[in-house]
Amino acid sequence: MADKNDGFRTDHIKSKCCNAVIRFEPLSNGYSISAWCQKCGNYIFNSRTETLICLWLGDKEAVIKNVGYMPKWVEEK
Repeated sequence: MADKNDGFRTDHIKSKCCNAVIRFEPLSNGYSISAWCQKCGNYIFNSRTETLICLWLGDKEAVIKNVGYMPKWVEEK
């Protein structure tokens, strides 16, 4: 990421690290999404869009079955 202010700005979501705005950018025609803290640049999420939707719906089984990066805060069985 070249600039912390790239991508799209969220309206109401704040990062836990700095209580700052979270920015996001769809990648690979929406197949993946990256999200990061606007203030410090730490990645909040960097994975498949399907994984983000599963997290939103609370379907941890589907998250575990997805191949690739899994956020460390998702508990595995």
